[in-house]
Amino acid sequence: MVNYVGEPKPSSELLKLDNAHLHWYDKSVRSKRKMGHINLVADSVEELQKLIGQVHDFLPESLATNLAEIKE
Repeated sequence: MVNYVGEPKPSSELLKLDNAHLHWYDKSVRSKRKMGHINLVADSVEELQKLIGQVHDFLPESLATNLAEIKE
């Protein structure tokens, strides 16, 4: 799961990825406010790492940094 904190809704391209599901809370954007989350589902560690890499490319820098740490 990737939490979306203090950022507007992700691009529609991210939402087209297989096995990446957005749960959005429809709140107004504020710093440090959890806006929603993306669940990633995979059958293996290898598939999950590939999916994380794909999702990473679409995230704002503030969120991508945290996801890069998880991938390693």
